[in-house]
Amino acid sequence: MRTKRNTADRRRRFLAVLVIALMLITEWHMALAVIGAVMIGLLPMYIAGRHARRNVPAQTEARDRLHSYTEEIYQGHDAVRLSRAVRQVKENFRELNGAVYSTSRRTLWLRNLQTVLAEIGGNLGFAAVWIVGAGLVMMGQIDLGTVAVFMLYAGILALLLYGLNTGE
Repeated sequence: MRTKRNTADRRRRFLAVLVIALMLITEWHMALAVIGAVMIGLLPMYIAGRHARRNVPAQTEARDRLHSYTEEIYQGHDAVRLSRAVRQVKENFRELNGAVYSTSRRTLWLRNLQTVLAEIGGNLGFAAVWIVGAGLVMMGQIDLGTVAVFMLYAGILALLLYGLNTGE
């Protein structure tokens, strides 16, 4: 069964292959430099994304436990009050809420870190274009128009690979 995500991923893969093909046809030296730089730059983003995805089940479990506990206490509120267990209930609630807070904070921090690392990966691609492009322009092998086109290619490639990794 095709989902929107699978279709979007398929389109991103196709566009990434197309951009790589265009880069290789235009200037293979710069293409290899850009592909290598973008891949090296996006590797930390991929690692951060994997760690964030590992935290999601723990976050869901903590949230479910808190929800169940809250529902239970709400239904038996009179029994809790009569048995004078309000203090214990509040302590349990704080503990469960703290677990939800810490797992949510960790996951959110890693997701935000992933975005920053993606920007760094894209910037490494731009730096590769500048460095290799400057050398090739100085040797007279390419002109500045090719460097400008590779700036676009590097940005598109980094954006497509970021979207493949995060599903956004």
